Amino acid sequence: MLHSSSTPKPLVSILMPAYNCEKFVAKALDSIVAQTYPHWELLAADDGSWDSTRRILNDYAVQDKRIRTFHQDVNQGYLKTWNRLLGLAKGDYITFQDADDWSAPERLDKLLTALEKNPGWGAVGSNYARVNEAGQILFTSQFETEPEKILQRMPEKFDFIGSALMVRRAVVDKIGGYHMAFDRIGAEDLYWAYRVAECSGIANVPDVLYYYRYNPSSVGGNLSDSHRKFISGAMVKKAIEERQRSGTDYLERNDPKEIRQIVEELEAPYLQDPGLFFERLGRRYFNEGRKAFARKLMWKSWLKTPHRLQRLRDFIYMLRN
Repeated sequence: MLHSSSTPKPLVSILMPAYNCEKFVAKALDSIVAQTYPHWELLAADDGSWDSTRRILNDYAVQDKRIRTFHQDVNQGYLKTWNRLLGLAKGDYITFQDADDWSAPERLDKLLTALEKNPGWGAVGSNYARVNEAGQILFTSQFETEPEKILQRMPEKFDFIGSALMVRRAVVDKIGGYHMAFDRIGAEDLYWAYRVAECSGIANVPDVLYYYRYNPSSVGGNLSDSHRKFISGAMVKKAIEERQRSGTDYLERNDPKEIRQIVEELEAPYLQDPGLFFERLGRRYFNEGRKAFARKLMWKSWLKTPHRLQRLRDFIYMLRN
């Protein structure tokens, strides 16, 4: 690290909302306790789980006083829980740990070193490995590392995942938390991270330091229960493109009527075509390798609109591949 023995070392605040993650949360916590950089606080909140997630968090908090718990008896959702923990954080730097993922032991050390060596960077992330429920690696990312290139590629490509970022406290204080327009529909971290990148730049170290696990029971949940979760990415893209043209956007203006109108425009195709949501969701899951679920969704898409023969052809293709 870049500190003399007489210089106080920065405190890193780690935010961990948790929901029904009893199978995975111990590994997430172990990965933080094992960090080579020891000056951290972990703010954990069980968000109304019905499994043993809360008990596990409490047990770890008893063993390590750096872990602070802020549980909620009524489920508030990831976004509200994250914002609440952000307001309670005391650190000089803010980072995240989803309760069903885990971090490499040197993650905090390497991200903090990168930020302290590069005072012009507002945030830094890393490459990540996507893993299945058993923890087996499915693939690893190859993100761009330079802030200018990362910013230029948005909104077509996001060379980071929000959970893997470490952000300077001064940048967080300027940007604020997640926008409530994304409550329970996802993609809140993409808009937020663009604001960070626009303000001060996001870079990446090339190392794989974060392990992301898909868990359908997690705080983020899955996409299959709401087409609004599927349009959240379009909401982000529209906001970013507007910012690139004019320096502001509809989310920053935060006019409820304007936001509602844009959401209604984006969701109109899904209301007009009852099979569209299942088609697009099926394609996404098929490309991610979840082929059995993708086939069910594509079949459902065709059943809802049997006059669209292309969906039947797509279903047959998925059966054969």
